[in-house]
Formats: sequence, structure tokens, C-alpha cells
Amino acid sequence: GRIAGQVEVVRDMIGQIAAAAEEESKAVEEVSGNMEGIAGVASENAKGAQELARAVEDLSKLTAQLRELVERFKV
Repeated sequence: GRIAGQVEVVRDMIGQIAAAAEEESKAVEEVSGNMEGIAGVASENAKGAQELARAVEDLSKLTAQLRELVERFKV
């Protein structure tokens, strides 16, 4: 009677806890995947910024060279 009923209640609670733990585990995996994605995007952005800095430096050098050439042709 009463003991069997209580065992059933406890069994249901254990099932609910297990289901909640499974959902939490899936949520943690999803968050982890999202964090990896964010890290990848941040890394790509950093590489892009480095490439942009190099391009700006190259452009600056070319501008200086062009300025020198123009100075030679001034009358």
C-alpha cells in the first residue's frame, strides 16, 4: 500500500530528475558549441584585422613612394 505508493512517487521523481539532467546536458553542449563558434569568429576577425593592418602599411609605403616620384617631376 503506502510504501509501494511512496516508492512509485520516488521513482517518478528520479525519472524527472534524470530527464532534467539530460536536458541540461544538451543545453550545456549547445552553449559549448556556440562558444566554439564565437571563438572561431573572433579568431577570423583577428586575422582579418592583421591583414588589414598589413594592407594599410603597404598602402602607406606606396603613398610615400608615389610622393617621392611626384616631387621629382615638380617644376
